[in-house]
Amino acid sequence: MAYVINGGERPTSRFQLFVDLCSQAYNLIRKHSGLILNLLSLMTLSGLPELTGNQDLKYVYDALQPQTTDAEATIFFTRLIESSLGSVATKFNFFIHNLAQLRFSGLPSNDEPILSFSPKTYTLKQEGRIRDASIFSFQKRYNPDKHYTYVVRLLREGQSEAQFLFRTFDEFQELHNKLCILFPLWKLPGYTQTHTN
Repeated sequence: MAYVINGGERPTSRFQLFVDLCSQAYNLIRKHSGLILNLLSLMTLSGLPELTGNQDLKYVYDALQPQTTDAEATIFFTRLIESSLGSVATKFNFFIHNLAQLRFSGLPSNDEPILSFSPKTYTLKQEGRIRDASIFSFQKRYNPDKHYTYVVRLLREGQSEAQFLFRTFDEFQELHNKLCILFPLWKLPGYTQTHTN
């Protein structure tokens, strides 16, 4: 979870924002804990195996902690998140979710691009195997703000002439993030914009 939110192994401000937003959502749900518990108590007779009696309602009551202040609940919830990060069960659950996501939702549908900057999916059969890819040069551009475009030189097997692609740092970052999500067990090196200057 933290790996995906941070976009790598190092902690970032995005993870703190995630924790803050989760804590705010938790406190909003807690404000309506009476309503939630009443609705769940009405559902105990519905035959759901997960909701059969008072012990299930007590579990929800204990999780919502309606008797505590928002500050105390935020501390409680933050500690739950922190403890889950080191939990083997959480890591295994995250791994299974990734496998299920790849299996059932897989890659985007044929009419939806995998990467925002690439309108279609290319195959090895269509394009050929990439033998070498390297940054050939870079260009300073304005659109309207200043940014750098990197010229990537591609050499493919069976082709004598190089191809050149133009990509921004944000596009490289998107590719890196997509690879991290699709292949969470790979240890891809992280990088930031400061490393590219």
